[in-house]
Amino acid sequence: MLEPKALKKLTYDLSKLPGVGPKTAKRLALFLLKQPASFAKEISVDLSKLHSDIKRCKFCGVYSDTNPCSICGDSARRLDMLAVVKSPGDVYTLENLGVYTGQYLVLNADDLHYEIEVLNKYGERLFKRVSQQLEFIKRRQQRFEGSFEIIFALGAGIEEQTLMLFLKDYLSSRVDRFKHISFRFSRLAIGLSGGSNLDFVDSYTLREAFSGRRGLD
Repeated sequence: MLEPKALKKLTYDLSKLPGVGPKTAKRLALFLLKQPASFAKEISVDLSKLHSDIKRCKFCGVYSDTNPCSICGDSARRLDMLAVVKSPGDVYTLENLGVYTGQYLVLNADDLHYEIEVLNKYGERLFKRVSQQLEFIKRRQQRFEGSFEIIFALGAGIEEQTLMLFLKDYLSSRVDRFKHISFRFSRLAIGLSGGSNLDFVDSYTLREAFSGRRGLD
């Protein structure tokens, strides 16, 4: 007996999800088929809202219900701290820890590529974001001569560490444009295993890695 076309198509679509192979996709498709039609309809409505209701913050790049997001729009957040992360999910993870009160920059660098054009794009985004933050600081107070910290929370893999060093060098080569500003670069403490993404690190380890971050030479 031939497999129903609709079931086969759903299995194929589900297999495109990260970490979902053909067998898992088939099990998920069969599970959905066994549920009431209202269940599938609810999921389809929720999926349609992903693009219609969710916005990307014009400042940090996180997915949000509002633009700017609630973090960038919060006047109580520190403007002299910027955590650089790979994906919007990393922002949610760090916010759930409750240990950070600064700003973010989402690079959208889940799949890292090392063509110089791509690296320069990330560097330019960081430079632009820092410029924005310093402009916001200027609006709040007449003069700022303190320290501006950039925290690299990119993960512990070789690719992430390479990107971190590139971004540090990229911004360091342009800091002469920011007068009276002392930049401090830091990264999460060594407590994350090699190749770790923030999504897969337990809260205690991540909290310790963030609180115990150390400077970059």
